[in-house]
Amino acid sequence: MGKPKRMSVTRRLILSFSALISLFFLFGLFTLYDIHTLTSLTSTIYHHPLVVSNAALQSNTSIAKMHRNMKDVVLFKTLSKIQSSIEAVNEEEEKVHEHLDIVKNRILGEEGKALAMQARKLFDEWRPIREEVIRLVFEDQREKAGEITTGKGAGHVALLEEKMLELTKYARKKASDFMHETERVHSRLNVVTILFWLLGILTSTAVAFFTIKQILLAEKQLQESETKYRRLFETANDGILLLEKPELKILHANPAITELLGYSIEEFVGGNLKDVGIPEDIDTSQEILQILNRNGIYNYSDALLKKKDGQIVDADIHMVNKAKLVQCNIRDITERKLTEKALLESEERYRLLTQKSLTGIYIHVGGFLKFVNNRFAEMLGYAPEEMVGRQYWDFIHPEDREMVKNISLAMARGEVAPPEYEFRHQNKDGETVWVHNLATIIQYQGQIANMGNLTQINDRKQAEEALRESEARYREILENVLVGAYQVTLDGKFLFANRKMIRMFGFSSYEELKATGSIAELYARPEERTEVVDEIISNGFINDEFEFKRKNGQSIWVKLHTRKATNKDGAIILEGLMEDVTETKKMATLLQQSQKMEAIGTLAGGIAHDFNNILAIILGNAELAADDVPDWNPASASLKEIHQASIRAKDMVQQLLAFSRKTDEESKPTNIAKIIKESMKMLRSVIPTSVEFKQHISDDPCNVMGDATQINQIVMNLVTNAADAMSEEGGFLEVTLENILLQEEKSCFDWVLSPGPYVRLKVRDTGEGIEPKIMDRIFEPFYTTKEVGKGTGMGLSLIHGIVKRHGGGVRAESELGKGTLFEIYFPALEKTVEEEKAPNGEIRGGSERILFVDDEESMVNLNRQRLERLGYQVKTTTQPLEALEWFKTDPDQFDVIITDMTMPRMAGDRLAAQVLEIRPHMPVIICTGYSERMSEKKAEALGVRKYIEKPIELRKLASALREVLDEK
Repeated sequence: MGKPKRMSVTRRLILSFSALISLFFLFGLFTLYDIHTLTSLTSTIYHHPLVVSNAALQSNTSIAKMHRNMKDVVLFKTLSKIQSSIEAVNEEEEKVHEHLDIVKNRILGEEGKALAMQARKLFDEWRPIREEVIRLVFEDQREKAGEITTGKGAGHVALLEEKMLELTKYARKKASDFMHETERVHSRLNVVTILFWLLGILTSTAVAFFTIKQILLAEKQLQESETKYRRLFETANDGILLLEKPELKILHANPAITELLGYSIEEFVGGNLKDVGIPEDIDTSQEILQILNRNGIYNYSDALLKKKDGQIVDADIHMVNKAKLVQCNIRDITERKLTEKALLESEERYRLLTQKSLTGIYIHVGGFLKFVNNRFAEMLGYAPEEMVGRQYWDFIHPEDREMVKNISLAMARGEVAPPEYEFRHQNKDGETVWVHNLATIIQYQGQIANMGNLTQINDRKQAEEALRESEARYREILENVLVGAYQVTLDGKFLFANRKMIRMFGFSSYEELKATGSIAELYARPEERTEVVDEIISNGFINDEFEFKRKNGQSIWVKLHTRKATNKDGAIILEGLMEDVTETKKMATLLQQSQKMEAIGTLAGGIAHDFNNILAIILGNAELAADDVPDWNPASASLKEIHQASIRAKDMVQQLLAFSRKTDEESKPTNIAKIIKESMKMLRSVIPTSVEFKQHISDDPCNVMGDATQINQIVMNLVTNAADAMSEEGGFLEVTLENILLQEEKSCFDWVLSPGPYVRLKVRDTGEGIEPKIMDRIFEPFYTTKEVGKGTGMGLSLIHGIVKRHGGGVRAESELGKGTLFEIYFPALEKTVEEEKAPNGEIRGGSERILFVDDEESMVNLNRQRLERLGYQVKTTTQPLEALEWFKTDPDQFDVIITDMTMPRMAGDRLAAQVLEIRPHMPVIICTGYSERMSEKKAEALGVRKYIEKPIELRKLASALREVLDEK
């Protein structure tokens, strides 16, 4: 209010007017104070209590939706619906958060702020519950999530709703107090205004104008607040009825209640609650008012409302006492009831499943059993009622009791503890029952409880014990197996090696073997291991032979049987067996050499067969020509030379066949001087011309009990080795054979010869000699100083073996640069060896009938002439089948049959067999140059009278004929 204009009057008037002005000024100050108080109260009503009340009511609505949507999260099965419900929960939580901010910022008074802080704390404590429910839903633990939602969650929501109602009541009370204060101030202002009306009409008018202006402004603010409240009223999800006191007649209804009960707003207005389907058993209006006046709120839960169309709706009724009316909130809980019913049914199914479960289930609180299913009781030999109420620890094996107790209590306290573990129970009879426990923490009848799911594992434990015993046995077998067993990493580090492998490589312990760093260090050529690993990785395994080296550097051949595997961490490892095949490798080389010799023998046999036929033709024709040429003719001497050369060629072929023929060793009294002389004739052609060759073979018989073929091998090996030692520079080679008498013992390579008569063979050369350090190894199999491809190291070992079998000994002397001497000692045979005498005298003939069969036309023609000159009647053919047909036609038309052994379509032995089958005593003579199928003994066993080796001299053939024919 402005100050009155100062006027120029008399002093009294001035004083009076001044006094009046002072009075008006005091009146104005008082009036202004009341007006300010009124305005402040009006603004406070608008900005604080009503806004807080509305925000608290809206929070309650959002909290209810939030909890309902949380139940949907538990009930819905599909992910999309679950996600939609979670989003709805988030949306309602956001609304509650906004409303709580309004309450926090607008609430008045220390009590109100304390209530706001409590509401905020309750809302913050809701979040972990909600997160736990969502986590359990996604882990498919819906029953547990449902228990939390309907238990802990519902309880927490009820506390939150109750706290919001307390805030609403507090805000409403504040608003009511401010309204009463406004009315009081307004009344006082009116009284003061009347009292001072006459004193300051202008001032009062100004004050009234200002006051009206402030009131209008407050009314406008109230109207805006009412508009906001009406908007909340119209859009609320809960049905709202505004009831007039004291009869609680319906003044207004929001759209939500019309949709819920099916009545129009007009049908609601003027009626009472029972007229619109509210249950008959609800309290009377007076009883409701008494409760409202006493508590400020009235609740009626699980009401069955009857809609206009007769349908029944489950609802909760919540009334709030206001200044002049009662606000009745009605919430549809049909879905919640259905959910609760489904949860009850689920709980019943869960109970049945628990009782019928094949695993044992228990629940204990602080160690006291609250529940055990039939399976757990049966597992321990009790009835369920015998176990419930007792300490769970009483049923646990004493040695495991403390461990199980600590884990259970730690889980109950929320500490880190293993959810799965194994331990022992004791049944009623005191027997041990092994179990595997899957433990968890649950809410049971409002208490934190331990729940366990037990599977009996006695069989598995027994199997594990058997497996441990089996592994121990397996390890013992593995340690004592006769082959090396090992495991290594990809880079070659040892993980395991058995005793055989450690000894195989010359180490004293596994630690010493492991200290090599890598298995690659054991390879003779370490770079080979990369190829080995690549093949195992590619194919999964390897079975092959490789050269390794022992600790002392000595070579060892090993067959690897290795596969790719993985360890417990999934890393690739290599494991397998190592077989020492050094001796097998040596034997394989020996076999290979033997096969080469066998191939040579086969080749020699083939050559001998053809060469013998050629020799037979040369020899036979020379004999025929000699008969036709008189002795005085110079050609007679030439023919005799041809005859002698043919005989020598025949002997050489026979010697070659004797050397290469695959027959059992046959020791017999033998004059080895003759054998060695014949060997020298053959070897002369293979000794280089740069080597001067001399031989001193005794003219006296050098008789031993031996095998001619093996003695040939000795001579050939010693002479060829000596020639090789002098192949580059040349030198002198000397072979000596003589009879000696040892007067005392004689030391040989690995034997001591007793005194007595011996035949000694000496082979001396002037070659490069042998190093002293390897003299002790020269008779080892496969040991050689020759380059690869030029020798196997088998020659001297074979000589050593042959000599030992003959009961003799071997000595060797050598000096580098001066040559080598080998001495072979054979025990001498004192008895005389009868030598075969060459036939002499007149060649006898005859007139018998002969069938001659040979596949060579020239042989047939030659022998026909030879036999006919002796007077025989000869019929010949080159076809053995044709000869057989002739014989079958008339078996008596021939006196003797001479047949070759090796012929096409039918061999000589088969022809002889069929002939003898027809005529058992028919004289048959088989001739052959070489055949593995036939020998003199086999021919005799077949019934053949004579076995003659080609080429056949006429004298020998004639003698054989007369022998078989005269026997006949």
